[in-house]
Amino acid sequence: MTLAEALARHLDLQLVDARLFQACGLPKSPDVHVVDLVSMKTQAPDVQTFVECLRPLAPRMYSIASSPRAHPGEAHWTVDVVRYEMRHRKRAGVASSMLADRSPEGAELSVYVQPAPHFRVAPEGAAMIMIGPGTGVAPYRAFVEERLVTGAKGKTWLFFGTRHAIDGFYTEELRPHLTRLDCAFSRDQQQRIYVQHKMREHAAELYAWIQDGAHVYVCGEAQHMAPDVQSALIDVLQDGAKVDRERAVERLRELESAGRYSKDVY
Repeated sequence: MTLAEALARHLDLQLVDARLFQACGLPKSPDVHVVDLVSMKTQAPDVQTFVECLRPLAPRMYSIASSPRAHPGEAHWTVDVVRYEMRHRKRAGVASSMLADRSPEGAELSVYVQPAPHFRVAPEGAAMIMIGPGTGVAPYRAFVEERLVTGAKGKTWLFFGTRHAIDGFYTEELRPHLTRLDCAFSRDQQQRIYVQHKMREHAAELYAWIQDGAHVYVCGEAQHMAPDVQSALIDVLQDGAKVDRERAVERLRELESAGRYSKDVY
């Protein structure tokens, strides 16, 4: 293939491999993208060496935000475009900016389906506690649509969070179909409030839902949100059952083994 095709569609121009630093005569450095090496290099590698030092472009995963029964032949995505500045240069997320800025209507994209058999709508009649800040709300829209189309019953409680209330995503669309909705907008007041704070605030009711057989779902960012939410869930179980933390952790593992605690984090 041409070099342009390789760089545009197959190779990662963000993360810099240690071999590329070496090929450019540079020490390893944080906060550097491949494009930055042009102005930093002390020696220029030949094109073949340059290409061989680039990592393959990794796929970006998006949770499907629609029920195939509600939207036959379609798959809806929830994309929050990543934009930031580094080294006095504007940057953008690899996939999100491609979708937002460089994919006109009708463009054909290469996609594939990554099955997630552990993360499915709960059986009819079972309550669902859905925790999804930001784009983590995506699969819950699909869950609610699925239940609306099939007529399946069961209570639904959504914990949703973003920085500002103006970024409500699907909350107004979903609100009429939810048993309960609790939102945490972290930057709309001086004290930062996240979904785990809302969970602890309503711990007694949350514990009652779990005791009544609710399925608990967590979707979204893996590094900070997911551990914080899991810690809040352990607190809920510990306080509700009046047990020590070790037993609460064991109880959460039991829920996971029974298919009643599912995570889709990235």
